Amino acid sequence: MTHGSDIFSSGTSSLFLPDLTLWFQRNTGRDSLPEDWRGLSLEEICRDLDVPCFSFQKPWRTEYRGVKYTGEGGTPEKDASGARIRFRRWETSRGTLAASWTLGPDGDWWQTEYPVKSVEDISAALEIARARIYVPEPFTGGPGGALELPMRPYSEVLHSFLGWNEGFMIALEAPETITEITAVLEDKYLELVRISAAGPAGIFYAPDNLDGRFIPPDTFTEHLLPGYAKTAEILHRSGKRFVVHAGGSLAGILPGLAEAGVDVIEGVAGPPQGDTSLAEARHIAGPGTVLWGGLAQDYLLSARTDEEFRAAAAEASSEAQKVPGTIFGVADRVPADALPERIRYLAGLGKHR
Repeated sequence: MTHGSDIFSSGTSSLFLPDLTLWFQRNTGRDSLPEDWRGLSLEEICRDLDVPCFSFQKPWRTEYRGVKYTGEGGTPEKDASGARIRFRRWETSRGTLAASWTLGPDGDWWQTEYPVKSVEDISAALEIARARIYVPEPFTGGPGGALELPMRPYSEVLHSFLGWNEGFMIALEAPETITEITAVLEDKYLELVRISAAGPAGIFYAPDNLDGRFIPPDTFTEHLLPGYAKTAEILHRSGKRFVVHAGGSLAGILPGLAEAGVDVIEGVAGPPQGDTSLAEARHIAGPGTVLWGGLAQDYLLSARTDEEFRAAAAEASSEAQKVPGTIFGVADRVPADALPERIRYLAGLGKHR
């Protein structure tokens, strides 16, 4: 059993490393863990599976100075139809912005309302960015533990403030202000990295959910690469490892992630989830970055037959064994509705490679 930074030392293709964090959180929250795992911690479940345990802690909180904020950590409300919702509201001098999330059928929270609904809301979003501070809290994970960072500012602006539909058009109408919002948040982000790098955490995890379908190479180079490079530089000076989470097509942005000095890229997979197999990703990224994934998460769901799952698992496992500097895992994360017997199968498959 390996833990902490040893998991990512140089790519350990002789093991299966699942990211069970989302699966564990969702099934614990809805009391749907399999009977033999109920009451166990994530670490205990990994021990039962005899796989390394990847987990992370978020030892910081977000506050807003000069902007009234409500929603974080609050009890979910119900909308007119009775559906459970979560919300966030910011009251600024330029008006009130609001966001909301609805509990989806998969047990995950789906964002259904974005704060920036028109170009007129951009100035209020800038005020929110200026008001935000990150307050560090004690890290208790030990020297090998992983620390979850905030979402990269440019990714957060797209994912959480603008959204992927009308948000793009709004961004095109106010590019200079969007750039200013990102720059303000980057400064605060990097200060948190500097403070946290001095602590005991050995791995720093960026939950950015990158997808090249929405972030073309030129956009990545302009808006994301400099921040990743600065983060990697700060962490490497303190002997830390930097893991970035991706969730889709990566061919166009793998060179930039490698150039920035990212140590591990989580979420590499070919179709139907991504666009690069481990071998293709290795060719594109070069030799310096550990690649983690290989198996699209769809294969752990009941929509896929056992035959399809086992064939895909065997192919991904075999490829990881052949490609240097890779870790065999489920691309993106093990999904909340993954079949437990398939998780066990993959754990066993990793032991017999």
